[in-house]
Amino acid sequence: MRQRKKFRNVSYGLLNPTQQDSDFRLEAIACATGSVLWCSYNLASGGMMARKYLVLLSILALGGCLATTNAYLYRTGGTVARADNDYFECELEAVRGVPQDSRVATTPVYTTPVQTSCYNTGYSVQCNSTGGQTYGGNVYTYDANSELRASYFSRCLAARGYSVVTLPKCDIKKVPPDLLSKLTTKQRPPREDACYVSITERVGNVVYTSELVK
Repeated sequence: MRQRKKFRNVSYGLLNPTQQDSDFRLEAIACATGSVLWCSYNLASGGMMARKYLVLLSILALGGCLATTNAYLYRTGGTVARADNDYFECELEAVRGVPQDSRVATTPVYTTPVQTSCYNTGYSVQCNSTGGQTYGGNVYTYDANSELRASYFSRCLAARGYSVVTLPKCDIKKVPPDLLSKLTTKQRPPREDACYVSITERVGNVVYTSELVK
């Protein structure tokens, strides 16, 4: 099994179908990068590891929050255009290979304990009861195949040689315009001093600290 490299500010997980935690990273990356097909990922049917990485990566841009980290989909010697195309093709393969299986379920029902307190008022006794409220029992639908489809997606990208690197987001105002135009071609290797710039809705590239405008 390949070793996972760790930089001080970079979590670099090599993707391999036998590495479960790295697979879950890719299962989460699609939603984190704003993909329409994958933002419907259902937490109710996902495993604990899947939920862990989904929570980690979904802070990027969901709900209008400002991103502080980004997941960099990288392959040695790859290009941005190829990475974007491979991402899209793996999405389509996963959707076609593992169709949606919509099911209906009900949330657990819980009734609060009933507590009664009584007190004397002259020659009578007054009693008040609290509790007894029932919560839950809500009906919802979920995709029973979402976790399997996410695994299919991650394995598809892993088979094409991609890895996921979690990087801080670049301050786009500090990226020189001439450098920004060059980021649309060849993917640059991740480093400890790298930050991430989105190029398409699915993939991006990296800039090194020394290249940023002070």
